[in-house]
Amino acid sequence: MSTEPVSRDWLIGVAGAGAAVAGMLAYSLYGKPAYAFYTPMKLAVAVVAGIGCWALMTISKRYLPLALCLGFVGVVFLVGKMHKREWLPYDWAALVLMLILSGIMTTHALLRRRPTT
Repeated sequence: MSTEPVSRDWLIGVAGAGAAVAGMLAYSLYGKPAYAFYTPMKLAVAVVAGIGCWALMTISKRYLPLALCLGFVGVVFLVGKMHKREWLPYDWAALVLMLILSGIMTTHALLRRRPTT
């Protein structure tokens, strides 16, 4: 059992989830998704933003501003009710934040060594 607050596997999982949500956001920005696509996308953004907040804060407190931005975007996606045109700034913000989250998680995962058995 590791004494680290977040294991390497968790970091890779959060990075992958952030990349998947970034892909969903890019599709909603550049594609023509069906109306039923937006509800699962909003839920996925909110969940990954919450998990990303937790993971960033357990890695280091220096990521507090990014964690707060992720938390704000997650809440907006969870409770917001707007037209597609009004969602555009939030979609872009979430896309950029998810890409940054994936980059930070991947970097920290690569810098951690696997425990030897």
